[in-house]
Amino acid sequence: MQDYDPKEKVLTYGKLSNRLIFYSETEPLTAEELAKIKELKDVFRTNGEKIPDHDREILKLLYSKKMNVAKAIVALKARIEFRKASFPVEVNSKVFEYLNSGCFYIAGRDRNYRPIICWNAK
Repeated sequence: MQDYDPKEKVLTYGKLSNRLIFYSETEPLTAEELAKIKELKDVFRTNGEKIPDHDREILKLLYSKKMNVAKAIVALKARIEFRKASFPVEVNSKVFEYLNSGCFYIAGRDRNYRPIICWNAK
């Protein structure tokens, strides 16, 4: 398997820029990106909330909200609430009944390590 390594890590449109690679440790963060990450973390600190762990995840969220820290915080809190409400999925006796009937099973993983679930409609 070959990793994709584009020549351009950041696309620039005049004054605007858009990062293509978020998780490359060899690609340093810019001073503006670090300042925005710090600003978001400072808001979490002052509110006494748990600070997100990974700077690169925070950066991805900031880019999705066009570097608007207030919008990024609202989106992050909505994501956290969704995860608290939805996960972990409750496993009850009905789930085990379906598993034991053989109507579906996990048949490995795809190239992104997501489970491949086979469903037998019979």
